[in-house]
This record gives sequence, structure tokens and C-alpha cells, in this order.
Amino acid sequence: MVRSLIFKRSGLIILILLYLFPNIALSFQNHPNDSLSTAYEITLDGTGHYFSDINGFTVSGASGDGIKYSNWLYTPEKNIWFKFVAPTSDTLSISIELSSSGQYGDLIQAVVTDSLGGEMGSKHWVNAANTTTPKELFIDNLQAGVTYYLNVDIPTYTNIFTLRFQNYIDSACIDTYTEYVGIDGQLNVEIDSLIDSSCSSWPCPTGNCTTTVFFPALGSSEFDIGKNYVTIQGIDDNDSIYYGTAIVNLVDTIPPTLVTKNIVRYNSGTHSNYVSPDDLIKYYSPGGTSVPAPNPVPGDGIEVFEYRSAYTKDNVKLGGASISKSSFNCTDVGTNEVTVTIWDTSGNETTGIALVYVIDDTEPVAKAKNITVYLDKDGIAQVNPMWVDNGSTAGCSGSDFVSSLNKSVFDKNDLGQNSITYIIEDSNSKMDTDIININVVDSISPVVFPLSKQIVLDESGNYTLTYDELMNPCENVTIPDPGDWGGGWGWEPDGSTPFFSPPAYSFDGVGCTYDNVEITDTSMSKTDFTTSDLGMNQVIITVIDQSGNTTEAIANINVVSAASCVTELWAIASGNWNDPSIWSATEGGAPLSVIPCNITNVYIKDHNVEINSHIGANKVFIINSDPELSSGLKVISGGLDVVEKIDIQGIGALLEGKPGARVRVLATQGY
Repeated sequence: MVRSLIFKRSGLIILILLYLFPNIALSFQNHPNDSLSTAYEITLDGTGHYFSDINGFTVSGASGDGIKYSNWLYTPEKNIWFKFVAPTSDTLSISIELSSSGQYGDLIQAVVTDSLGGEMGSKHWVNAANTTTPKELFIDNLQAGVTYYLNVDIPTYTNIFTLRFQNYIDSACIDTYTEYVGIDGQLNVEIDSLIDSSCSSWPCPTGNCTTTVFFPALGSSEFDIGKNYVTIQGIDDNDSIYYGTAIVNLVDTIPPTLVTKNIVRYNSGTHSNYVSPDDLIKYYSPGGTSVPAPNPVPGDGIEVFEYRSAYTKDNVKLGGASISKSSFNCTDVGTNEVTVTIWDTSGNETTGIALVYVIDDTEPVAKAKNITVYLDKDGIAQVNPMWVDNGSTAGCSGSDFVSSLNKSVFDKNDLGQNSITYIIEDSNSKMDTDIININVVDSISPVVFPLSKQIVLDESGNYTLTYDELMNPCENVTIPDPGDWGGGWGWEPDGSTPFFSPPAYSFDGVGCTYDNVEITDTSMSKTDFTTSDLGMNQVIITVIDQSGNTTEAIANINVVSAASCVTELWAIASGNWNDPSIWSATEGGAPLSVIPCNITNVYIKDHNVEINSHIGANKVFIINSDPELSSGLKVISGGLDVVEKIDIQGIGALLEGKPGARVRVLATQGY
């Protein structure tokens, strides 16, 4: 047990030691503290009040007696005992005030017991800040004239304290005074408000009484919301001192001022991002006029800070805060309104809105696979980027990306393996890539439509057939001679030259020869003809493209001698060029049962002739004598080779060629 040193009883030597060694002076007069019998006796005045010297007691050097009471947190470590005789009382307030060195986390435990150790009331307090605010234990079940014991335990940092007893006795001279705390948190209580005007002598027994508030001072920070015991000191004409205690009931009805702030949270992957109330509430920052309040702009990727003078506060004391949503994940990407609620120690609440901008910060990961693609009939393979995707992820959802390839259109120049970059880009413009191989394959064989034609042996009875006469290539397609690498399509899929699409097949199934890539080699089963070949002959044509795809086709060759050709023929009726019954040696003459050949001058007047094979003539004259009628030559398929010229005369005279058909004048190499 420890008995404190009471400074007013100290001698000169003690004062000198206190001055020179303030930290050790209070270690004097430590008393045993292991029994009630050694308790330090406190003498209450006639009104039941007691006020120790400031910092008049210490627990330094004390030990614990091992008894833990009902409202204590721990078994005592440094406790000292006091004893006192209970006054006549309605409520006895015992307050313990730590010295000015009180720290955050200081623990105080107090209990009042009877002489047998029976608990009359106990309490503990933990300092929430570096404060010296008195801690009060209220006892209202004591019997006047009976001795009781006060046990104080302070096991933590601060061990020096001031002790006060305030005795409240209900009296007609005092009323419980209710005061509403103003917005500035200040009290406006006057002492006259606490004492009934008819009791001019209270708390003195009789006569004149000069009154002052002894403890705590009106308007001090030691007042709490709710019931507060205020001790009034009265001095009579004989300078005798008396004490009386009144009650001031403090009421706070003013809600806190709430200032919220908006914040940005970056969310990566599937984890949650947590927000606390303090993240969304702007508090006062000591040493400055404001706290930086983030005011982010979604999508900019930065935070714009705005300095404002307003901050969250209360006229008394803030009690706590909560928010309507504290966890944010992928489903919350974008702007989120969060309700912020703050309350003071009186239970007054204020709500506001703060914005939490959740930005998806997940890094994209590109994963791709090798594929094989095939050129189509036009020689093109266009690859959709998603064909090569192999589980790429981006964004919270994993699918928040667009994909592309650094090359997605392939042609004959890309046959074989191609190293390609697969690219994904998320909504935040973040990118990732993967390298793959795209194998380009051509599996389409050439399309071959050879020409069937009539050839005329020369005077020596010979004729050599050329590839160009039979292959019938489509426009812009070059058919190479055997062993040559041909000119190919003459267009590129990247748009550098116009795209050429081979013409559709004609109505009778005859078209032109082409391939979706390069035609690289050709051959014919027979090229030289003599008098032994007169009549119809079949020639097998073989076409090979650059991928090795091969096609064979048959051309019918009608071999005639030079003697069967005439130098001039007139069309005497409309019909097919190869019909002998429409030709005569003179205009309007009898049929000769021959057809034109490459030495014939052909006259088509007021009739219409069609060609659907490869034929030849020396000259062609198309004449129309009646504007109301028409005459013409229509090349539906195959081709017409004219040695010298084509002459068109008169209104309504026409030369018409269908897609895939060819008309050319050999003298000018014109078409």
C-alpha cells in the first residue's frame, strides 16, 4: 500500500528536493498496500466533499493485491487503498484526474468496497487520447456514517493523479439545470442558474454566502454530455468554507458537419478493394487550412486534388462513422455512390454522399495458337483474330479486350509458315502480344476451260498449235509456256493494285481458265497437226499452279485443209458462226456448206451471228442498212481472232462480247 506525499505538509527540505528532483520526490512515504487496514484515510468535510492537492497521489512503488473486480479489465498491478466515512448523500462522485503527462492508452481502475470487501461500485477507463479529463465513479448506495474503502489501480504509463469527492444532496435550493450545447461547443451556464433565488445563503448554513464554482469550472472541457456534478464553494461572513454540489445536464442536439471526399480505387484481377469510413471523410489537418480532397476524373488515370476549407467536425465530439459499402470488385467498375453516416457522442447523425471511382487495372495477357488457313477461290485467306485466341484475358471479366493481327489477309505470296503478332488491347488502352505461326495452304486446283477450234493446215499441210490458242485465260491471267514462271494474277490483296475476281461461268458451262494463285506450268498432249489429222482431234491440256495442284481438260480441234476455205463469205441468215447453212459466196446467194476460216473476209449485213467457240477470220464487216433493225456479231464464249480488221457500218450495227469471251485483231494486237 502506498500513501501519497501531501505537498502542503512537506517541510523545506522536501520542497528543495521536489525542486531539484521532481521525478523522485513522489516515491517518498510508500506504504504497504496489501490490506484494508493500511488504507490512507481521507477526511471528508461537513458537506461530504474532499479535494486533494493537484497531483497529490501516486501509485509509484505500489504492487497489486490480486483481486479483480466486476468492471475491471485486469487483475491489479499497482493499486493503493483509501478509506473514508460516507456522508449523508444521494450520489457521491469520486473523480480521478491523471497528471498533465497522461497518455493515450492509460488504464485506470477504481472500486469502492465495504469493510468486508463487498463491492459497492467499480469502473475502468482507457485514455482515448493524451488527456487529463477526470474519470468519475458514481456511488449512490452508501450508508451515512459507515466506513468504506476506495481502491485505485493505474498499471500503465502515468501514475500521478488528483483525487476528488463531490457529494450531491437533493435540495430545494438547487435544481437540475439543463443546458443545450451551442454550435461552437461552448457552455453558457451562470452560477445563478444553479441556485434557487430563494436560497441566498446556500451552501452556507445561514447568513450571507459568497458563492463561486469550485470544480469543474463552468465552460471547461471537463463537462460531458449528460449529468455533470458541479461543486459550488460558499464563504460566509466568518470566512468559513462550505461546499454544495449541483447538477448540470448537458444536452447536444446539433448534428455533426460532414464533408466527404471522392476517391479512386484501382481493381486488379478478382480480389476486392476495401474502403474505410476515414477514406471518404475529410477531417481537419492540424497545421494547415485543409486536407487534400481527391476529386478524380474517371478515365484520366490521375487524381486531381482540390483544397477546400470545410472539414468534418462536431460541436462536442465525434462518436463514429459508417459507410453503406466498403468492398469493391469487378462488378463495381465505374462510379459508385456511397452513403457516409457520421454521428457524435450524443447520437446526432449526419449523412452524405461520397463517390468511389473503381478503375479496372487488370493487366491484359495475350495467349494465341498456331493455325492453318486455306486460300479461297479468289486466292485470299482472311483470318479472324479470334480464330487464334487461346485463352487471352483482360479486365476484371477476362473478356474486356479487342484483338487484332499485324497481318490478317494472306495470298499466294504468303504460302507456307508466317510469323504473326497477335495483339489484344483492353478498354484502358493497355496492350499485350503473342507470336504465332499461321500456315497458309492452297488446295484448290486450277479451273481450266480450253477452247475447241477449227484450224486450217497451211499450203504444206502443217499447223502448229500454240498454248495461247487453247488455254483461254481469263482477263489479267497469263498462261506460261512449259517451263516458264508465268505472270500470274497481276493483283495484290493489300490494295496496291485493283482486285480481280474471275468472271462467272457462262450460261452454257463455258468460261475461262484461271487459278486462285499462280499458274506455273502447262502442257498439251499434241501441238503439231498434218493432213493425217484432218477431222476432229482431242487434245489433253494440263495446268499446274504454284502449289502443285493440277487440272486436266480436253479441247476438240477440227483440222481442215486450206482447200476447204474460201476468201469471202456472206451471212444469208441469222444463226451460229459454225452453221454452214447461213453462209454464201455472195450477198443473198445460195448456201455453200462451208464456214469462215482465217483467210476469209466475212460480211454480216442485216443479220445477227453468234460465236461460242474459238474461231478466226481475215476481215469482218458488220453492216446495218435499216435503222429500224439491227445487225451484229455477238461473242458469247470462246473468242474471235481477226487477222486484219473489224469494220462496223451503219446505225444499229453491233459487236458484242460477253464476260470471258475474247475478240482481238492480230494486226494491231488489239482486243
